[in-house]
Amino acid sequence: MGRGSKCPEDFVMRSKPIDVAAWMVRFFMQNGYLHRDVAVSGIIQNFDEKYIVIYTDLNCRIRSDVLRYFRELTGNEVVWCQGYRMWRLRGAQDLPGRRQP
Repeated sequence: MGRGSKCPEDFVMRSKPIDVAAWMVRFFMQNGYLHRDVAVSGIIQNFDEKYIVIYTDLNCRIRSDVLRYFRELTGNEVVWCQGYRMWRLRGAQDLPGRRQP
């Protein structure tokens, strides 16, 4: 089981990328935004480190299959703010596309 995981071993072993993305969506909907670092910590705590790609101790990312499902589940309503490293709801001021400055 992942470090600090609070979930039963069998749930962690059966979890799929869509489950992780659905958790991200639930967290996002409850808060209206989702910081990447919070998502990474939550994924490790609630699922497993296998959904995180670690480059160095200070640099990691969420696996691309998880992010693909997250994009599918959130549609065009959510944008990625690169400067803040977070997802948030799309606003009227946003440029076309999902990535914002």
